[in-house]
Amino acid sequence: MKTKILAILLALLLALTSSTLLLTGCGGDTPTVSVQSVGMITGADNTAVISRFAGVVVSSGVVNYDKGEGQKVVDINVKVGDAVTAGDVLFSYDEQSLKLNHERLTLQKEQYQKLIDTMKKEIEALKKKVTGGSSSTQLEYSIQLQTLQIDLKETEFKLATVNSEIDEAKKMLSKADVVCKVDGRVQSINEDGVDDNGNPAPFITIVETGAFRVEGRVSELNLKDIYVGLNVIVRSRTFDNIYWTGVVDELNLDSPAEDGEENMYYGGAVDEFTQASKYPFFIKLNDAGGLLLGQHVYVEPDLGQSIRQDGLWLPGYYLCDRDSEPYVWAANKLGRLYKQEVELGEYDISTDTYQIVSGITAEDYIAFPDDTCEEGVRTERYDEQSFGGEVSGSDTMDFEEDMYVEPGDILAEEGVFYDDAEFSEEALG
Repeated sequence: MKTKILAILLALLLALTSSTLLLTGCGGDTPTVSVQSVGMITGADNTAVISRFAGVVVSSGVVNYDKGEGQKVVDINVKVGDAVTAGDVLFSYDEQSLKLNHERLTLQKEQYQKLIDTMKKEIEALKKKVTGGSSSTQLEYSIQLQTLQIDLKETEFKLATVNSEIDEAKKMLSKADVVCKVDGRVQSINEDGVDDNGNPAPFITIVETGAFRVEGRVSELNLKDIYVGLNVIVRSRTFDNIYWTGVVDELNLDSPAEDGEENMYYGGAVDEFTQASKYPFFIKLNDAGGLLLGQHVYVEPDLGQSIRQDGLWLPGYYLCDRDSEPYVWAANKLGRLYKQEVELGEYDISTDTYQIVSGITAEDYIAFPDDTCEEGVRTERYDEQSFGGEVSGSDTMDFEEDMYVEPGDILAEEGVFYDDAEFSEEALG
């Protein structure tokens, strides 16, 4: 859609320019018509500059496994980098210590229960003393009663905690072997519960395979090129024609990459400001088939280049008599306008473009058809390399009507020469 809008705007610009030039001409005498390369109109020149970022395939799922508090691990069956599958035993607890822990907790439960029973009896006795005692002893019994009731609540809470710990101990006793829940790879093992920087960390971390996403990094100078919801293309670094599609679903502006990390920006303009902050962004893939965990890729905004059709597909508004004998207004080698017949193939209704089977190539220059187009009119080229126009068919050049031109032939003393099917003015020196 963006390509179609751009083509329409360029066509309108050419039409307006042609009308103006027809009135003014070169020096106000000779009318000219603006022409543009077919390659640029159809996008076959690949002249668009698209920002490109470096990325790496990461797992979209991470599973952490922590040791039970106070539990002793006797066997670790994996090491960092190992591939694991669901059901594999990662590590095992000391079964004997688990049994001892369960017995200890059971004993604590019995002690708390007996203490609670005793407290309840004492509370009932104190209540009787408070109601039946003399006024001089009632205050003392009331204080004792309140203190004992508080102690009872605390002991009941401890009993509830022990009951919870017993339930957990039973589970651990029945599952002394901790098994992996997913297919993946061991990312880290922290036996002391901290990472290399001393921060708390899970005992074992597994990154899930098969559920990939892509992580990229964007400089703060290029943040305008990346935003959540942007459709992107992820390309293989080895084969540019192999790609995947996805959408940016996360841009982390709260955690810039630390200094010294790889500059992951590539593309239209080289980032010369190496001190600029860089932020990670993540891509949700539509299909991750063929990607590998840790694979390095390129990321670029999807501007429609992934669905570009093979061959030349010309917008319909450049064609005349498309339903009978279709033709376009083209510039010949001498820069003069003429009718060039074309053979049409398929029609794409979604983009209003026609497949050009024969008649013109990407190197040819054509005009937007309007009332200024007449055979023999001089043309003026407009393209990205020479915006502002390059006049062809100058009056200073005296050509014979059927003159044949070879590539490299000098056409005029001013230094205008034909090279590889296009005119350009260069000083011969």
